[in-house]
Amino acid sequence: MNAPDQTVTLEDFADLLADEELTPEALEDILAVLAEIKPHATSFQANSPELVQLATLYSHKFQTLTTGRKTFFSSVLSMPIFFMTLPMDEENASKWMKENKS
Repeated sequence: MNAPDQTVTLEDFADLLADEELTPEALEDILAVLAEIKPHATSFQANSPELVQLATLYSHKFQTLTTGRKTFFSSVLSMPIFFMTLPMDEENASKWMKENKS
């Protein structure tokens, strides 16, 4: 049995961040970091240091953060992402997710 693909697009990750308890300023800054990465990569391997590595390489905003802010941003960019599989087609799964979001 093949392992499921555990890559996440930057757009999907940005959507996940909307549900986190970040200050509006922190969310805005992290979205800016993702925007600077996007021309170089559109997805990353979940549950790995890849997104922090991409930020280090391609985001001027990330590179110029203070050590404390960089540590905080790194923790957000490397937060665990959990995947689940629903035994139904994609349309019904999306409907189920919307109905059971709480």
